[in-house]
Amino acid sequence: MTPCLSPLARDAGTPSRIRQWLLGALGLLASGAALALCSPSASNRPVCPAAAVAETASFIDPTASIASAQRVTLDKQVYIGPFATISASGTVSIGKKTNLQDSVGVTGSGAVTLGDEVILAHGAQVRAPAKVGRKAVVGEHNAAFVGFNSLIDRATVEHDAMVLHLARVAPGIVVKHGKVVLSGKNITTQAEADNVALGKVVPITEALREFMEGVLHVNETFAREYTQLFRDNASNVRGINYDPGRSDFNPLRDLPTLAGVATRDPSHRNRIIGDVSLADARDVLNADDDEVVVGSFISLRADEGEPFHVGHIARMLDRTTFHALEHTGLHLHDHVSYGFRSLVHGGQSAATQNNPHFNTVVGDGTRIGDHAVVFRSVLGAGVSIGCGSLVDGSTLPAGTVVPARTIVVNFGHANASTYAVEWNPGCSTVAR
Repeated sequence: MTPCLSPLARDAGTPSRIRQWLLGALGLLASGAALALCSPSASNRPVCPAAAVAETASFIDPTASIASAQRVTLDKQVYIGPFATISASGTVSIGKKTNLQDSVGVTGSGAVTLGDEVILAHGAQVRAPAKVGRKAVVGEHNAAFVGFNSLIDRATVEHDAMVLHLARVAPGIVVKHGKVVLSGKNITTQAEADNVALGKVVPITEALREFMEGVLHVNETFAREYTQLFRDNASNVRGINYDPGRSDFNPLRDLPTLAGVATRDPSHRNRIIGDVSLADARDVLNADDDEVVVGSFISLRADEGEPFHVGHIARMLDRTTFHALEHTGLHLHDHVSYGFRSLVHGGQSAATQNNPHFNTVVGDGTRIGDHAVVFRSVLGAGVSIGCGSLVDGSTLPAGTVVPARTIVVNFGHANASTYAVEWNPGCSTVAR
């Protein structure tokens, strides 16, 4: 019987030529796969690749810092937010539909692989060598999540797994699929990562999977719409400027207002985006003498949830971030102090459900410490949040003091809990 060969194989003739043809075909497939990836060189920023259609393009905020771009590859629909840093010494591979949010860091000695549908939330840090997520498999749960100001310290987080806020995963540990590391926990043994009975992890839920899918949708939209915003006018994606709008969760492009004046300033060192209403005038934000009120590497980003109302600022240190989940906002009163790498983030909870725009509220004269997170909560006047603490879904009366490195969840509501952060995210002996 004559073997049935494809026309190309018949044309190839001898077995050696067949082998050569197969190798060539494999090479074409490999080169095609390579063409789908993008190296974020100067010519491929902020849109990567520069000529990609908006629907598949990746977008890198111009303030993001990427060292040795030739070692970094991005797949399609990646979003990299303001002041993110990629400086790991080895290769960094970033998969499809992955996002690195404001002030995320990918650092250290070695390679980092971020698979498809990975979420590195605001302030998250990944220290090489590390791996988060995997190549997506159709029909399966693929997303992986690293929460606010958390640290993946030379470790692995599998697909369909989460590390919540202000948590750490120590070197060599694998957070396996189906597991969620609780906020504030320090995972130092594999048993702690695997065994729910030890109290540091819980099984993932459908609600958490839906949450991750929502975050992915928003950031895929950002990759597309920031690309379009840039192509409409290259200066639109710098400084104080428009949000991209044109989405199901935030349809309109808005400018920030400073002291009641709509303001567009692409030259500003910080990123203030969309419907952010600041009580302070531009000269307060621009002060560069000994009386500096507002620092640098700051991202106040009303491109998802809005509006943000921000009173007169007492002090805002470097790498402060404001953001909000879709259909929620922020109302931050006067004379609030925001610490280094602090985060205020809006979202729906029992604490915010009766507020206009489900606003997260911070009262007059509140102090939010370095590395601290306020998430979907209501804080009265004169509250003090210590360094490295998380307030999540809580209502705190006026004058409440949250000590440094403390997790406060649902205070004033059902299922409340308070416990210590088990590691030090960067607090000094005398924490702010």
